[in-house]
Amino acid sequence: MLKQEQRENIEVLEMWCYRRALRMSYVQHVSYDEVLPRMSQSRKLLSRFKSRKLKYFGHVARHPSVEKDIMLGPMPGTRRQGGQRRQWLDDLTDWAA
Repeated sequence: MLKQEQRENIEVLEMWCYRRALRMSYVQHVSYDEVLPRMSQSRKLLSRFKSRKLKYFGHVARHPSVEKDIMLGPMPGTRRQGGQRRQWLDDLTDWAA
């Protein structure tokens, strides 16, 4: 359920944190490509988010629980009108492949 806009917002937040750590302002016009080498870092926040989501799913899938039923089970009722929304498992199948 992680949309493209949300992914971009996570990456922007990460770069904002790096800029704050270097005490840079946006007035200095330093690109993101220059900020990362100054911090001796690479983009990690989104990959951490993905790995934690995968670990949480593995934890929930091993034990019988309400969360497992919600994640893996079909929901009763009628379908809503419109296109299909991405589900929680859609991200996991994309990332695991």
